[in-house]
Amino acid sequence: MVQQGQGLTEFKIAYFDEIDDPLKVTLLFQLSLFFTATPKVLEELRANDDRYTPEFGIFALTEGGDVAAGHLLMKISTETAAGRLDVGGVNAVGTHPRFARRGAMTEIMNASHKYFKEHGLEHSVLTSSRSLGAMTLYERLGYVELARSSVAMK
Repeated sequence: MVQQGQGLTEFKIAYFDEIDDPLKVTLLFQLSLFFTATPKVLEELRANDDRYTPEFGIFALTEGGDVAAGHLLMKISTETAAGRLDVGGVNAVGTHPRFARRGAMTEIMNASHKYFKEHGLEHSVLTSSRSLGAMTLYERLGYVELARSSVAMK
């Protein structure tokens, strides 16, 4: 839990299946995904993409059960100069604007790093948009920028 008194809020960390109403998660993902993430779409994504972990996603919940922030968890197989390496993946990162800058994403990222280590994944990767202002958080958590990319979609 995040300590109170520093402008931060306490959050409970929970996996996707522990959320009482999947609609709460889909509303959060409207902020981070480029497609409409209905509960049915999320279940199809989970069932058809074996890169997602069994826990599927990790979230910060308020005392009242609102989803403050979250992202999806992945195990991604990559090819390196030294051979194949499995890494943790962070996908569809989103924080509800009402809970921005209150420690929710830091709590989730720390819990994700612990999860990855417990599952033998020494590294993790994520993609982000600089325009969202999240790079400062990711850099504080030890991430380094590998490449810049622009993606357009119609």
